[in-house]
Amino acid sequence: MLKSPVRRQILGLLNENKRPMKSSEIARAIGVSASVASHHLNLLKDAGFLQSEAIGNRVMYYRDNAFCVELLESLTELLDS
Repeated sequence: MLKSPVRRQILGLLNENKRPMKSSEIARAIGVSASVASHHLNLLKDAGFLQSEAIGNRVMYYRDNAFCVELLESLTELLDS
């Protein structure tokens, strides 16, 4: 899942901005087309890394902090054992 540079860029961008963003904003910020951004956003959402919220006719994406914390705790346990 995280092998893709585009997905890592998306997660990094949302981490840096610390605010929900529209897919068009994300696409512009990382220099990909809207369809490429949308594809990767959906994969990240399906995998649990992101959540989305519909606000009017816009969909805002943001990191799922609880999922990320759980993932980091699991990785730490794995590395410590």
